[in-house]
Amino acid sequence: MITEILRLKHGLRKSSPLVSIAAAATPTNVYLLSAGRSAALRKIMISNRNAANADILIGTGLGASFAQVIPQVFSVSSGQDLEITEDQIPDIEFFATMTAQSSAAAASPNDVQIAFEVEEYQGPTG
Repeated sequence: MITEILRLKHGLRKSSPLVSIAAAATPTNVYLLSAGRSAALRKIMISNRNAANADILIGTGLGASFAQVIPQVFSVSSGQDLEITEDQIPDIEFFATMTAQSSAAAASPNDVQIAFEVEEYQGPTG
């Protein structure tokens, strides 16, 4: 039911900047949601420049208030890039800033980088 509703909604496609996750198991803001809006994640782009494989969790909140929203854990091998498109991402509507955390991270140039493409809606009812 929710999937059908989100597919009927029409919003604006927006992209986040490329964000570096420099600390492992520490949520990092990726897409700052505009006030009074909601959004659905449409594309995830990850570049793992770390020597270790990385598992990426996507949700909302920072620190101890992080809550995983997207049920999948996206695994990216060391030195690899991963692009996940909307047909592989569940239709979940976000009402807060989107965050991500990685199991492996380090300072640039060995960091894990991530960017989102979202569909942003005017208010929770579209």
